[in-house]
Amino acid sequence: MSRDFDGSSGYLSRSPGTPLSTTGAWTVAAWVNLDVQPANYTALFSHAYAGGAIPTILGIAGGGDGGVAGRWRAGFYAPGWQGAGDVSVPTLGAWQHIAGTCRGGGVATPGQLKLYRQGALIATTSPGSAYAGTTLDWYIARRWDNPDMINGKIAEAAVWMNKDVADVGPVLSDAEIAALARGVHPTYFRRNYLKQYIPILGLASPEADWSGNGLNMTVNGTAPAIAMGPPVGRMAA
Repeated sequence: MSRDFDGSSGYLSRSPGTPLSTTGAWTVAAWVNLDVQPANYTALFSHAYAGGAIPTILGIAGGGDGGVAGRWRAGFYAPGWQGAGDVSVPTLGAWQHIAGTCRGGGVATPGQLKLYRQGALIATTSPGSAYAGTTLDWYIARRWDNPDMINGKIAEAAVWMNKDVADVGPVLSDAEIAALARGVHPTYFRRNYLKQYIPILGLASPEADWSGNGLNMTVNGTAPAIAMGPPVGRMAA
């Protein structure tokens, strides 16, 4: 199952003061089936502003600040865009598995951002500055500060993270992300770092967190309709 977001009002959110902090390394992943090509800085995962930084985690890049309009990018603004971007425009009307990883960053600990589509690594970059992180509001299907929202279906949203830049445990390997794209559940990988897993079943608000951490997500705006989900459910990697 999944929810079909309308691109104008529906999205998921988590209030501030939660342990969703991306100060250190992280991995985010979800299945997405876009109905409309985004035109601006639409975000699949995003954090609210923190100290002037703009911590988009995984989103659709706009045309400015080094971004290529309408293409996936994993990264952040700290300040200046730091991101690994796709070279292809997202496919419409078909399920795609999208994932991004961040391994630390900054002068003391050289970082690395990676972007994956359909389980394949498609972009890698080394950020020029560290990501400061935040514990402010956490969103799925919308940009942090503007109502730029995903128009399409989203399912199987998962987050691995911690607060220690030196600990790269939350960074899933190429093989693990490839397994996610084959339909293996996120709970099979690095459970001690799995911070949030929202299947997005469309049955109620809040959408339940299956990671065991209780970080449920509130449904906002017009409740996105229930829709058929992606090809997931395989029980082994």
